[in-house]
Amino acid sequence: LRRAIGDPRVKLRELHPREEAGKASPVDSAFYRAIAGAVERRHPGAIAIPTMSTGGTDARNYRVRGVPAYGFMPFVVPEGDRLRIHDVDERVRVEDVRAGVRTLFEIAREIAGRK
Repeated sequence: LRRAIGDPRVKLRELHPREEAGKASPVDSAFYRAIAGAVERRHPGAIAIPTMSTGGTDARNYRVRGVPAYGFMPFVVPEGDRLRIHDVDERVRVEDVRAGVRTLFEIAREIAGRK
C-alpha cells in the first residue's frame, strides 16, 4: 500500500493486527447459565449446547481480550429459513423477532440480578 500511495505523509496502521486465537467462552459462567435458562424456559425440554459455526464473527475481538462472547440466536429458525441465512432472500418472521427480544431482555435481567 505504501508503494501504491507513494506519499510518505500518509500513515498506515493495521486495524486488526493478527492476534492469537481467543479461547472458547466458558459454559460455566453466569452469562451462559442465563442463556441456557432462558432457552429451557421458553422451549421446555430443549437443551442449550455450545456449537461451532463456520461463519465469521466479531466475537473473537472480545474473546482474545478475555471477555466471554456467545453466538446466540434468541429464536427458533424454521428449516426452510435456515437455508436462507445470509442469502438474498434471508428473512426472520416478525413473531420470532418479538420472541427474540423478549428472550434477550430476560437474559439481560437475569445477568443484572433482577428477576
